[in-house]
Amino acid sequence: MDKKAILESLMIGTLGLSLAGCGNNASKHGDIKNKEDNTEVVSSKKKALNQNSVSQKQKIDTSLWNDNKSEKLNTYIMSWEKTLNQDYAEYGPKNPLNYMGYEYPTIFPQQKVTVKGQPVTVEWSNNGKGDKDYEVVAIYSDLGKTQDPSPHLYFFTIHNGQPVVLITQQTQGNDNNTVDFHPTANQDLADAFTAIVNGQTPRAVNDQSQNSTNQENDQSKGPGKQGNGQLYDPRTKTFAGYHDIHELWNSGHTLSGYLMDVCGYNSDQVYEYIKQHFDEIRPFLGSGELQFYYQKQNSQNENSDSNS
Repeated sequence: MDKKAILESLMIGTLGLSLAGCGNNASKHGDIKNKEDNTEVVSSKKKALNQNSVSQKQKIDTSLWNDNKSEKLNTYIMSWEKTLNQDYAEYGPKNPLNYMGYEYPTIFPQQKVTVKGQPVTVEWSNNGKGDKDYEVVAIYSDLGKTQDPSPHLYFFTIHNGQPVVLITQQTQGNDNNTVDFHPTANQDLADAFTAIVNGQTPRAVNDQSQNSTNQENDQSKGPGKQGNGQLYDPRTKTFAGYHDIHELWNSGHTLSGYLMDVCGYNSDQVYEYIKQHFDEIRPFLGSGELQFYYQKQNSQNENSDSNS
């Protein structure tokens, strides 16, 4: 073979190797690119899933009221009521509450509710949204389950976008045929409702410490006493600063309700207070309270007769 043929063979071989090398490099580059593409697809899918998950969480947290929050409130009430030795039931459109002859929430469109004596608009709301002053999302009461002559009725509401717990213990009608409510003074209940509305879990109720607190209140505030002295002032003939029963009711309290909610009395202490100050505070007692007092008195007299 002459030199020219040898050179041509070498050149062809070299060119073949070069092309093969380029092919391998192209294949490797293609594999790397495919891996990068696949990684980007997986990353995009994960990002989309994470965004969807965050979106779902935000949707739950920003909802003023829903079934999940309703269940949380019910669970809390079942624990909270035990600390007060009370028993509450939940009411709503499917099982309305008959309180003072009015069915709640059925009566809401007739606007028979006032707050601190001021007329307000209310309605039942499944999601906490609406155009009324107070959007009621839950109703609880111990009516028929308590010895207290003034049962508790709670409205859990959204007022101007904020959670507000309203309470009444009114047991008698008035000239306007309305039932007057006021914001609850029970801070534990108010804080729990706020937490639930904000998508949080309310702080657990500590039965032992709460009961201990209630017992301390009962022991430190005997019948006829408030933290700052006598409830009834014989000079001004006022009870807790109220001049008559209507002023007391407009504050959202009955006399017995004031003794229990503000002073921490139990039902026996309420009776003893009424018994000791009956002549003075008689003008402040509603018909339900008088009935409670007379029944309690008759019961004690019967027990006394049977023991003698």
